[in-house]
Amino acid sequence: MQPSFWLVELGRGMGPISLGMTRAEVASALRLSGVNQDVARGKDKIKTHVSEINTTLVFSDGPIQRLIRLDISHSQVNFAGWEVIGKPIHKLVRLFKCPDSATLWCNDYEPNQQLQAIRKIDQSNLPTDAQLLNFGTLWLTALGLGCTVRRGTIICLHICNQESVPKLGTGCWNRPQQVMSETGHIPTTKNKLRTRSGASLTLKGLLIVAMCVLAARATWIQMRWNALPDVEATVVAVAPPPPSPFGEFFHLQYRDSLGNEFQAKLERMQFYDEPKLGQQVEIRFLPEAPHNPLGPHRWSEVGMNLAIPYALAILTVYTITLLLASIFKL
Repeated sequence: MQPSFWLVELGRGMGPISLGMTRAEVASALRLSGVNQDVARGKDKIKTHVSEINTTLVFSDGPIQRLIRLDISHSQVNFAGWEVIGKPIHKLVRLFKCPDSATLWCNDYEPNQQLQAIRKIDQSNLPTDAQLLNFGTLWLTALGLGCTVRRGTIICLHICNQESVPKLGTGCWNRPQQVMSETGHIPTTKNKLRTRSGASLTLKGLLIVAMCVLAARATWIQMRWNALPDVEATVVAVAPPPPSPFGEFFHLQYRDSLGNEFQAKLERMQFYDEPKLGQQVEIRFLPEAPHNPLGPHRWSEVGMNLAIPYALAILTVYTITLLLASIFKL
């Protein structure tokens, strides 16, 4: 590829790739430049990563998809010969002589201007200067230019139209950040930037996973009981005994498939109709636990009955965690 391929023009694009091009036009421009067309399209159907040039193309969502952003991580990308990737962020700010008020730290790019307008930033949980330099994206809003940094070093360049840059963020470039970037003395932070909304989404994701696992487990247990054969058992005693008209517990005698005899006591709620002394009733038990049978009313709901306590426990932990996160601003 020619050196001009990597030349960035703010507000336009890079080399032969221009903002506003359709997918077909971008593909044609890449092909004419000798770029391998082996690309990987993102799951959201608007992002396409071109591995040969280490660039992600972000398209608009609609019947005619047009290029709205370039995310470039290739080491050869440059401004008039000045290569960007790997440079300290303060040098880029100095290169374009951007005032602090024309910069914005924002990791969440949202091209939809209406969504940008209603997007909210948690002002009570803003990241520190060190966190921003360790895991942040600084936008030069007047230029349609964003820079993702790690440890104060630029690792990715974002090119878009000036109208599409983020409108809300977590602060501007400032003097303490400039000093840390110039000296290279950036305190290490343990975690990447995480907003409270992001933490909430993570908790919701864990909740969904836990509930899905629990539902799958309960379904498997219920299917296993549904497949068991009915076993006839004889009611040999009732408590309280006659003449009491209502029995609370029923002593049963039955045999397993090997002819081994067992006895068990089941409560009234395990049966649809109250058994009588000497009556034959149907029960089921697991092969590995013949001494723990269940009546028809209980085994038909065993999966749900086993899942409910765990579901309540999971929801309790989730609620308490959200409460603690709100109190301590995690």
